[in-house]
Amino acid sequence: MPNEALATMSFEQLEAELRRGEAEMRAAGVPVATVAMAAPGGGMTNAAGGDAAVGESESYDDADGDVADTTTSTATPTQQPAPPPADAPAAPAEPMMEPESADEEVSAGVAAKSRDRRSERKQRRAQCTNICDLANTMCGLETRICDLAAQHPDQPRYANVCIQAQSDCTRAREACHAC
Repeated sequence: MPNEALATMSFEQLEAELRRGEAEMRAAGVPVATVAMAAPGGGMTNAAGGDAAVGESESYDDADGDVADTTTSTATPTQQPAPPPADAPAAPAEPMMEPESADEEVSAGVAAKSRDRRSERKQRRAQCTNICDLANTMCGLETRICDLAAQHPDQPRYANVCIQAQSDCTRAREACHAC
């Protein structure tokens, strides 16, 4: 979003854009920090609108908006079949392939892997471009929101949204640089 457009937006519109950007960050796999804020009436709430615990400052969501699951699997390994007895007849050998067809098969496999790698690199570049564009947007929002917060020092909501925007900008920039 161009900075000129941000200059004409109300604080509420900027805040809505910040939330939209956070949703895009989560969808792109960028964790978003949720900063506890002063709620109207003196209570505390997090950026998502839920009640914040006393002393809560930040919690990090994964791409699904949940805390990452750190449980370990308790699955038992599968048993391997026992080797055949030494006196058992050997399994019939597979027929030998003609050298020309084996070379063609290898070449086709190498070409397919090469196409897959190119496709993965192209997809990764597109994802990084998206993340870096998102970082630019989030940091533009942060600048505008924090400018407004400085103009309204008596409004805790402005200060809290500024803090959230600063955190979002930092996380988005880090994700961009990680690309």
